[in-house]
Amino acid sequence: DGIRDKLVTGVQTCALPISWNALGVLAEDPKQAEVDFRRAFECDPDSMDAALNLGALLLKTGRAEEAFDYNRRAAMELPSDPQAQAQFGMNLYQQGKLADAERALVAVKRIDPRHASRPQLFLAEIYSRRGEKARAAAELEELLSTRPDAQLQRTIEGAIARLR
Repeated sequence: DGIRDKLVTGVQTCALPISWNALGVLAEDPKQAEVDFRRAFECDPDSMDAALNLGALLLKTGRAEEAFDYNRRAAMELPSDPQAQAQFGMNLYQQGKLADAERALVAVKRIDPRHASRPQLFLAEIYSRRGEKARAAAELEELLSTRPDAQLQRTIEGAIARLR
């Protein structure tokens, strides 16, 4: 961890918020990453990288309410960024705001239908919860066509069969 110590020594002030963000990305401990992302965001409240990273970390650690403002801001300021839209959509989904989540996730697909967040999975779940089985199946079929994944293929094909 000597590299981290050297980097921290060089970024004791807010002169380099990008460095705090980088330290957060490199941190192995989620608690340390959170501290670093918060420092980056405090030093530069306009840093969308810090907002996205902090929002993602909070979402990943089950703090959707706390993540919401970071993810919403990133989505509003970066309307053509698929990661920002995906995180916002997942945040809304975790909060049970399914109609709003649907809009954000459809935006992800419009920007990048092959995005690593696999928005089709979330959309399929939303449509399935509404009883819209054909739409849910279509999302899963789209996922298989845009992001073939041998490990998930059988599971997804089974889900499609149950929906049909």
